[in-house]
Amino acid sequence: MLTAPITLTPEQIQDHKHYLDLMQSQFGDLGSEKTSIRELVDNLKSISGLTLFIPPSTLEEMMSRGRPKQSENDQTSPLQLAITSSRICTLINTVFFAYRKEMMQRNEKVYYACQGYLLLLNTLLGANVAFLYGNSTQADRREEKEKFINKCADWMMIFEMSFLPSLKGTFCQDLRATLVKTMISLKTPLIPVLPNVDSYKDPYLLPSELKALAGRKSKNAYNVGTPYSVLVIHRQNANMFFQIDLETFKLLKEKLEDIVNKKITKEQHFLFYVNHDLGPVELLSAKYNTHTKKLELVNISAGNRIAQYYFLLTLMMTLDPAEFRYELLACQANLLPSENCAQFYAYALSGILASKTFARLKEEKYRVSQPRFYDAHEQKAEDKLALNVQWFDITALGDKAIILAPTYSAMFNLFRKISSSAEDAHIKCQDYMRKYQLVAGDIFEGNFRHYYEYAYHRARVHLGAQSEPLTCMQVRAQLLEEHYDAQKDALLAQEMREKFEALSLQEKKPAKPRVASDFPNGPFPMRPRIVEEDGKVMRRAAAGFCPLHAFKFMLTQPEFLACIDAFDAKRQYTPLQAALMHGQPVRALLLLEHKASATITNQGGKSAKAIYADLPADSKIKRNEKLKALLA
Repeated sequence: MLTAPITLTPEQIQDHKHYLDLMQSQFGDLGSEKTSIRELVDNLKSISGLTLFIPPSTLEEMMSRGRPKQSENDQTSPLQLAITSSRICTLINTVFFAYRKEMMQRNEKVYYACQGYLLLLNTLLGANVAFLYGNSTQADRREEKEKFINKCADWMMIFEMSFLPSLKGTFCQDLRATLVKTMISLKTPLIPVLPNVDSYKDPYLLPSELKALAGRKSKNAYNVGTPYSVLVIHRQNANMFFQIDLETFKLLKEKLEDIVNKKITKEQHFLFYVNHDLGPVELLSAKYNTHTKKLELVNISAGNRIAQYYFLLTLMMTLDPAEFRYELLACQANLLPSENCAQFYAYALSGILASKTFARLKEEKYRVSQPRFYDAHEQKAEDKLALNVQWFDITALGDKAIILAPTYSAMFNLFRKISSSAEDAHIKCQDYMRKYQLVAGDIFEGNFRHYYEYAYHRARVHLGAQSEPLTCMQVRAQLLEEHYDAQKDALLAQEMREKFEALSLQEKKPAKPRVASDFPNGPFPMRPRIVEEDGKVMRRAAAGFCPLHAFKFMLTQPEFLACIDAFDAKRQYTPLQAALMHGQPVRALLLLEHKASATITNQGGKSAKAIYADLPADSKIKRNEKLKALLA
């Protein structure tokens, strides 16, 4: 456990002064008039000296009961000084990134060293802020502490992905090791009681958290008669580099050898920590096929793609000399333009993968070519050597794998509970639509601007738009920012919103919009909403993009009942047809009970009855006797 703020050793202090002086001498004249690097570094030198180099005993004495307590609002309090230092360092990082091209033209090597050191310094300052918040039970203080801890994890991840590959492996090695241990010690007391839901707000899970989640899932699966086996593989004190820890990999190799030697036909899942406890996690399933006498392996990357490439390369280099006969399938599941560690997503995908057969994932319709892997610090993707791997698309895992794609807690919380004070039906409707991404809302501001990056990318995938998604570096640049300029934040959020709406709302018809009150469905007070938008909500909800209870609630609202037979802009499907095509028998029955038309035809001349007739005999829809009586 961390008992005092981190202070630098005398050698590290010399490094600190060296890098700050280097920034000023090389790049001091860059930056805008209001945010020149020289001035920012001067401010950081004057303030960070008080928080970085003050002895821990002195800080403890300042905060002890024997001395007068200093207010958080006091500009000389340790907490306020630490927060100020962290903010200045974050601003320098932002300016550095904004002028990276000019800096790299001057001296690329110095730029990487300075930017890398700034990220480590930012992590150190943020960790000190988190420590100084203490173990308060106040909700606001606890929330701020969690925010700084997650920011520190972001900065460390950006450093390892984007800058460490261009630096020596020994670059600030002791400081990096101290920071990772500090992050783990700060995070451990914040581990909550594991929620009984399908989502988890924190993408950075410690092995102890991941083991607890996996153990609970295994127990629940056993109780319902569907045994599920998952093993978390990690090693204490793994390397701090952005590469595979070979000592940890030996543990995985032993498990795979055991499966082959004992000819274990029951599928086993492994959650493999690539390096340290806050690093990327790879999902691997394995079983032995007694008919083909091959080891069947499936790898799904839920986080960083470069990490997946080296994981697969190491796996194949390990299996080939052992003369194992094997088949290897792989998938890139992370739909986010940013690449976080996504430990929870890997855990969630392990449950989804358990319900899919190896043969299904090998089907021709899911096959894709080897993807291009994003380079660590370039905006363009990079071609790697071809691997002896069959790649499949994420659609083979079903819609749930897409819906559960990871986001940071500040971006989007998929399963946020409805407030007990939200009794009004209109508020509930808005909450459901926002919660399950049924339409774009106006409430995602500030940190929530990242939601639009995610939604834009997801809309591009689903709607087949040709425009490019946001690059990793664009997202990382935004992750380095803090909220100094509310107007700038609002403009950025608006830009993200427009990008998303340009794709996800393209179903709107160019004709004059009709409002819900135009439809004679009874004497209900109607809100002036555009029917096309309400129709989109109904189609997505009917297709299964929200829980059943949310869908039932929408069927009680007049504005949604008014568009129960509404087509999309291309006249491809109604809500009822969407429910049938996505295998939602209960929702289809509910729509029929509310007088949805089974005979109205789409652009292809097919009605709901025709779609029903074309479905396979063993589908969930065809097996439902009530639907058979209504549609056969």
